[in-house]
Amino acid sequence: MSYKKNGSQDFQHQIKDIRGQLYDQVKCLEIRSETQVSILHEINDFFKKRAELDLEYAKQLDKLVKNTMLKHKNEKNRRANWHLYSLCSLWQQLVDDTKDEARQRGITAEIYNSHVTTSISARCALLQKLSKKVNTINKAAAGTCVPIPLHFLFHSGSV
Repeated sequence: MSYKKNGSQDFQHQIKDIRGQLYDQVKCLEIRSETQVSILHEINDFFKKRAELDLEYAKQLDKLVKNTMLKHKNEKNRRANWHLYSLCSLWQQLVDDTKDEARQRGITAEIYNSHVTTSISARCALLQKLSKKVNTINKAAAGTCVPIPLHFLFHSGSV
């Protein structure tokens, strides 16, 4: 009889230990999840601002190219012999490279703004959902006597 009583007390003590460990682990996971979500939000904000800057820079570069070409077109009579000089090739290459950079910056801004930030936001939402699910499982496990329902909840496909 005392063996059953001692075994039952030992079992209850083990359950309390397991619950304590689970609680500690869930708290660590919660803190880690919150920190990761905060970092992801910072990264997302960075990419949004970077996209804005790249787009603005692309517009400014494009404006520079258009103004330069307009000036060249308006002064075509004065610049009729420019093509004879090697510096003219350099000038044209600089204008062409600037035009290409403006286009590439615009594409980069679009990628940052639509694809990267959307992906980061989705990962934040998923991490928050997972964290909430772990907390729900922890609350459900806190009311049980054995850890089997925890296993069942975790593997039920609702995570």
